[in-house]
Amino acid sequence: MLASYPELWAYTGFLFLFGAIIAVNGGGAFPPYFAPYLIWFFAGANLFGMLLNDYFDQALDSNNPRKTKPRLSTHEYALGIAVALLSYVAIAVLFPNLYVAVWVAVAVAANAAYSIPPLRLKEYPPFDVLGGPASYLSAVLAGYALGGGGWPDVIAAGAGIFFFSGIDLAFKTLDIEADARGGIRTSAILLGRKTSVLVSALLILGAGGLISLHNPLYGLAVLPYLAIVAILTGANSDAARRVLDARLPLYYCAAGFAVTVGLILS
Repeated sequence: MLASYPELWAYTGFLFLFGAIIAVNGGGAFPPYFAPYLIWFFAGANLFGMLLNDYFDQALDSNNPRKTKPRLSTHEYALGIAVALLSYVAIAVLFPNLYVAVWVAVAVAANAAYSIPPLRLKEYPPFDVLGGPASYLSAVLAGYALGGGGWPDVIAAGAGIFFFSGIDLAFKTLDIEADARGGIRTSAILLGRKTSVLVSALLILGAGGLISLHNPLYGLAVLPYLAIVAILTGANSDAARRVLDARLPLYYCAAGFAVTVGLILS
């Protein structure tokens, strides 16, 4: 569990909760079995995604000073991934929900395609930035479905893809030097740090423009994340990247809290 970056569990867990709050705010309701799914999106989803990615990135991460987690044995990686998947299956059998099953299947398939050779999309720009929507938008949409929202409309889904692609591209700038040393290509390496941050900001602005078609106030939700992206332009040394890496979860959670409160109040 410690090797699955528990400091980052809040990303998927709170995004799942955020999706449910959107649905409930629109007239849905939390089902009585909401808690097991919420716990899984905090812990199980990260056990699967983080351990799968780290297993296939062991050689690459040896060149990355940000990746300080201890390496596990193949048996330990397999055990963590199996526990994550089997715990979801148990919840799905006890409390079946087709919508959530679809989004979990999308996330599992996308993470496998992202990390596992020979496909390994993380080494094929621009498909590497789709790892963000696959992991995080699927959590939002699963929560939205479980809260009674059903399937998302095209505008909201498009805004989510733009937003999480932009966030993922910005985050990849922290690994430009390490990925280059590891001999792989990413969108951030091809574009360079400054251009990557610019493209990231444009994608996030595009997400804000799309979602504002539902409600002009919703477009303002991207502003805190644009500020975070701007901060990433200063990650010009290993020391600066380590500091930012430690602070980013706090920045993202603060931004998410502000956006969620704004949604509820609106």
